[in-house]
Amino acid sequence: QRNSLAVIGEGNDALHASTASVRTAEERRVIRRILSRRGAAAEWVDINVDELDEDEPEDHHNKKNDAWYLPPVQRQRWCDDQILPHVNWGDLFFDLFYVGAAYNWGVLIMSCTKDSDAGKEILRGLLYFFGSLGPLWTCWEAQAFYASRYLTNDYFHRLVEIIRYFCVGTAIYNIAPISHFSDPKKNDVMIFTLTMLMELIMSMGLGVELYCKGQGDRLSIKNHTLDDFKFRNGALFALYLAAFILATVQHNGYDETKQGTENYGAEHRVLGPSSYEDQEAYSPDRPKWDKYDLPMTITASAYFFRFVLASVRFHYREKKSDVRNWYVPANIDYLIHRYGEFVMLMMGEGVLSVLIVETVDEVEYDMVLLCGMLSMIFLNMLKTESDPADASKHALWRSPVSVMTYSLFTQTLTIGLIGFGVTFKTFLYRIVKESVGKEDLEYDFASKTFSGFLTGVILSLELINASHRGFKKSFGDLFRDNEGKQKLNWPVAIIALLKIGIILFCVTLFTWTDEPQVLVVSGLLIIVALIVTRVLVK
Repeated sequence: QRNSLAVIGEGNDALHASTASVRTAEERRVIRRILSRRGAAAEWVDINVDELDEDEPEDHHNKKNDAWYLPPVQRQRWCDDQILPHVNWGDLFFDLFYVGAAYNWGVLIMSCTKDSDAGKEILRGLLYFFGSLGPLWTCWEAQAFYASRYLTNDYFHRLVEIIRYFCVGTAIYNIAPISHFSDPKKNDVMIFTLTMLMELIMSMGLGVELYCKGQGDRLSIKNHTLDDFKFRNGALFALYLAAFILATVQHNGYDETKQGTENYGAEHRVLGPSSYEDQEAYSPDRPKWDKYDLPMTITASAYFFRFVLASVRFHYREKKSDVRNWYVPANIDYLIHRYGEFVMLMMGEGVLSVLIVETVDEVEYDMVLLCGMLSMIFLNMLKTESDPADASKHALWRSPVSVMTYSLFTQTLTIGLIGFGVTFKTFLYRIVKESVGKEDLEYDFASKTFSGFLTGVILSLELINASHRGFKKSFGDLFRDNEGKQKLNWPVAIIALLKIGIILFCVTLFTWTDEPQVLVVSGLLIIVALIVTRVLVK
């Protein structure tokens, strides 16, 4: 158990006392009713029930437990001990939708990275990938932070969750191969932007509820909620609304008779596990970017613009006032588990990419399959070694800026894991196709994507590992104090040089070979080598 003050860093004497650590009678009444409801004991036992044993009017105890509406209550107060909540099955169910998202993102990547197209659709693929990843990640992360700060357990908020599940599920369904996703004749982009806009409006509604009815430290809740609107929700709403309006106008106004005879996409949405590359992903009559790509370009821009706004928010606020007046503390242990669970989902997509594919009795196929499974197993070990054994040394405990950097590196790790798993599926599918069709296929572009995504994965894990210690301390470890003089710490420096060499080899791996079996063996050795460096450092 740790003090909530750790979330803003150590060494600030002005924050050793809290002005809002005592819960009001109204808070205690709402918490008592929340904990008395079905399922609450399994999900929200991080509230100390002993502190609720106060004398209250008799009618509070006689009210029915099945309340239709209870206001959200601040979960964590400054100076309170942090206790990890038990399993929240609603969170796990929500994450299941992102398994489908990871699968569909893999389909999207495969459909625009074919060697036959020489990467002609890579720009459009990146726009649609980040344009769909951004809103869905923002939705997941906003929900995780909301649950880490506030308690809810009533029928109204359960209905809100049902609507969120429906919006997210519908949006994920409309993530399709690039030929279908980018086709103006289809309504995928229009429905995707509509459902993401609806989810954002619902999230903004919860913010209004917090501002008006949230129980807890009213000053920090109001200021924190206003900052969410000013530095995130307001801009995202404007951009999502613009994207939806453009997508609707373009879809409804598209006239094939005025567009000539271009084929902007496949006739059917692909659902099969191994036929992505049979799609016609590139039309020679279509430029690399056109006006029909503008809606997803806007949502992709919103994804990156959110990082700028978050940086401005904390830079602006840290100079204004006491952090307790504008920041509602979160349950950090809960967030650590949520981020870890999300990364596991993305690794699961990599496992699915290796195991769920057509098979053929070929040595090359068996080699790629074996190395793919071992790579995912050792990546899991490397991820475990990247996180501190003591949760109090996690990056999320350091400062709000550390929270931002950890979130960013988790997102780059997510992208890398999705793409890395897809490259194994690409190799296996092409080996099957070569065996059945007795034809030789090129692996030039596939080898580049393998090298690129693996580099993204290992770089993200290295940055995550450094973020836990702090980047200044990680750099400072290269030197040691010797009688008042800074001298190079040779054991640490040698390991650092070894890591740099491994990463450079990974970056240039596609220049050495494009043979699938050589690539996957090299990738596996790279991962194992990095695990060895982590063990040597310890």
